[in-house]
Order: sequence, then structure tokens, then C-alpha cells
Amino acid sequence: MARRVSAAHAALAVLSVACLLAVPALAESKVVELNSANFNEVVGLTDNVFVKFYTPWCGHCKRLAPDWEKVSLLYRTTPDIVIAKLDCDAEKDMCQKFAVSGFPTLKFFPAQATTPQDFMEQRTIENIVAFLNKKLGAKIVLPTVPSDVLALTVKTFDEAVLDREKHVLVEFYAPWCGHCKSLAPTYEKLAQIFKPEKDILIAKVDADAEKFLASRYKVAGFPTVWWFPKDNKDGEEYQVGRELNDFVGFINEKAGTFRSDTGGYNNKAGRVPALDELAVKFMKAEGEEARRAVLAEAEAAVVAVDPANELQSKGAPHYVKVMKAVLEPEKGDAYVEKEAARVAKHLAGTLKLPTRETMSLRHNVISAFLPPPPPAAPAATPAAEESKPEGAAAKAAADAEATATA
Repeated sequence: MARRVSAAHAALAVLSVACLLAVPALAESKVVELNSANFNEVVGLTDNVFVKFYTPWCGHCKRLAPDWEKVSLLYRTTPDIVIAKLDCDAEKDMCQKFAVSGFPTLKFFPAQATTPQDFMEQRTIENIVAFLNKKLGAKIVLPTVPSDVLALTVKTFDEAVLDREKHVLVEFYAPWCGHCKSLAPTYEKLAQIFKPEKDILIAKVDADAEKFLASRYKVAGFPTVWWFPKDNKDGEEYQVGRELNDFVGFINEKAGTFRSDTGGYNNKAGRVPALDELAVKFMKAEGEEARRAVLAEAEAAVVAVDPANELQSKGAPHYVKVMKAVLEPEKGDAYVEKEAARVAKHLAGTLKLPTRETMSLRHNVISAFLPPPPPAAPAATPAAEESKPEGAAAKAAADAEATATA
């Protein structure tokens, strides 16, 4: 006998075709929207139904939404299961009927049943998949996403973090934590940026699973980030902002690196202060003889660069190359601006990381030969504010507000 197709799956098939024809971007969504009109056509029939009761204004609901979509896609070919959602703002009576008092609430309705079973675990996609696999006898596996962030456990933590050859940044997170989920893409990008730095490690610890480590570092909220430099393995709690440039700036300052928040090097990489001074002196020198004297100073300064400073060792020879190019009659001073523009154009394109790093060093060095940009003009002050002292302006604003609310 042919298997009966439920109303939910039939409606979903029609909806999928319509989406494919009209709005391709929506075709992936497999979550069925329930309401009082179609609820009995979906729940209590031949399919198991897993329902998310939510409200549009609920922050936790918004954070769960992407994972709920992923769950629907993971089980799209699994028979006898519908992944659904019901808006409790629009369907208050339905939510009251099922004793929904907080959002989101997840309830599992077995096939042929209208009495649900509550999902009581933390609302992580891992827990949801494990729950459904157990209920359905399924073997759905979450796809693994390649990551440059090293996941640590109590067994691997000390070996990685206490290594005195590495600076280590560690995020203590919880899988259910909304702020942690928001930070995750930034933290992943941070790991990609510092991947070329062999003595810097970006890592994370699931504090829910690794309670001993969370207790050891007195983790009371999520996410909590700790910095373990080479010379202080007791560590210090990271107290700066959570934007990518905050993390990059912090690590650059603490570890002496020169990474940019777009990948590659920043505009200070490869620069040597003594050679920067000679670059300015060279461009101001008048006559070939005077410039060749500065060139000789630069060649001596290159030899004096500490070989242990890898970036300065790579950047230093470029100072001499620029000076020699300028001394060629057919190039002259115009070479500096032309070469800076040429390198900048390359950097604006798509380059593999090693090439980008080399070009960045070259651009940084040649920038030392360019005249400094003119100082920025001071911001104009509105005329109405110029004649009014700050205290008077504040009082006037307060008086106006008091009048408006009187």
C-alpha cells in the first residue's frame, strides 16, 4: 500500500515549488508555519511534529531561528517528521492551550498524538539533533565546519595554553549563550588573521562541558576571554571591546605583531624608525652627492637591524632599493609616488596571503619617502553654539525640556 502523505508534507511540497519559481532564496526554508487554522491538519496525524512556540520580539527566539532553520534542512529527507513554528503573539489562545509561558518553548508531538512532550535541554543545535535522533531512530550528523579556532578540553588545555613559546587567547563560552553566538564569526575571523603567526594561538573552551576549567579561571559570565602571553601563564582577563579591530589591536600591542583587521599586515609592518628618518633626510637632500651619502648611511643601518626582528629584516632592504631607484636619472623623485600608487593598486586586488604580505611591506616602506599628508582642518562649530558657554547651552536645553513636559 502506498504511504499516505500528510497534509503538512503536501502543503510543504507546493510551497517549496512556489518558492523555487518565485523567490529562489527562500526555497531552502523547510519550517512549517502553524496557526489555529492549519494546526489540526498537521499535528495528530501520521507525522511527528516538533514545534517552536515563539514571539517576533523575543531575543532568544531570534537567536534560535537560524539553528531552527538548519534543523529543518537536516531532517528534510527524514520521513515522518515536520519541523514547525507557531507565533504566540498572533495565536495567544493556541499557546495558552499548551501552557506556553516562556519563549521560545519547544514541544514534540508524536505521530497520532495531540499531547506534546516538552524539550527540556539547553536549546543548542547539538542537543536538538540528539533529541530528534533519539525520538525518530535517526542518525543525522551535524556537518563539521573547518575552524582555525582550537577547541580545548581539560586534557589539552595546559599543553596548549601554558606553552611558553606561544601567546594564547582563550574564549570561555556556552553553547546556549546568545552573546557567544554573536561573537563566533568575529572570533573565527580573528583566528584566520593570526593563523600565519606561529607563536599566537586563538582557542576556545566550552565552559558548560569543561566546568573545572571554568571554575579555575572564575568564569561567571559568557563569553569570558583570557589572554595568556608567553611570559605570564597565570593569564589576565581580556577587558577590551568585542569588535574585530579591538581584538586585533590588543594582540598587536601585547604580542608585538602588525596584523590588520582585514588580513595581512597593517601599515606599520616592516618599518624601521632609524631608516624612516633617513628616508625623509634622503628626499630633502639636494644633489646626487648628498643623497648618495644618505644612501651609505641607510646601507649601514640595514646591516644593524636585529635579525631576530623578522619584519624589520624583511622591510629594511626596501629602503635602500627605493633610494637607488630615485638616484636613477630616468626615474628620479617621481618614482616614489608612481611606485606607491602601483603597489597600492595591487593591494586593492585579490592576492594570495604571501604576496599580499610582501606587497604590504613594500608599500609601508615606500610610504616613508612620501611627504606627510596635510593636517586635517578643524571641524566647524555651529554659529549658535559659539556664543554660548557649555553650561549655558546645557541649561537652555534643560529649560526647553522642562517647558515641553510641563
